[in-house]
Amino acid sequence: MIVNLIFQQDKKEFPVAFSSDIDFLKEVRTAVLENLKCSPITSTSEVSYGRLPDQRPMRRVFPRGREHLISLMSKRDTLYFVGFIGFTKDADELDENIKEDIWNIDNKLVEQLSGHSNIVGYFSAERLDGHNWGNLVVCKSSDAINEWMTSKTHTTAIT
Repeated sequence: MIVNLIFQQDKKEFPVAFSSDIDFLKEVRTAVLENLKCSPITSTSEVSYGRLPDQRPMRRVFPRGREHLISLMSKRDTLYFVGFIGFTKDADELDENIKEDIWNIDNKLVEQLSGHSNIVGYFSAERLDGHNWGNLVVCKSSDAINEWMTSKTHTTAIT
């Protein structure tokens, strides 16, 4: 049984400047839910690649398999999430070494996900501008945010 991941804004209105970020996160959520409906349920760590409906690339990381996320979604009305929106220069303005560093740090973050029991999904996709990416991180508790913020690799990634 697949249920929706609902974005609840805790009675706060997001500034208009962030509306495209929220729309992006909703788009990623919808793509994840569609993928969960048509893919085998796994109980082991998985990294898979796909596309958003408009063909922008997307990566799905299930640190303990799809089964873990599906199980939580069927038991709860609410899951916690964090959205990260990256902003860089245009790809043609970035040195190849910088691009490589960005992807190396991202790969290290993905490797470390299995060590964070409160993170159940990490989903990345390209933004409409074609060079920035954003992430939707689904958590089973708010403790995941504190755990992740203390990661040295995460600190390196956001600076």
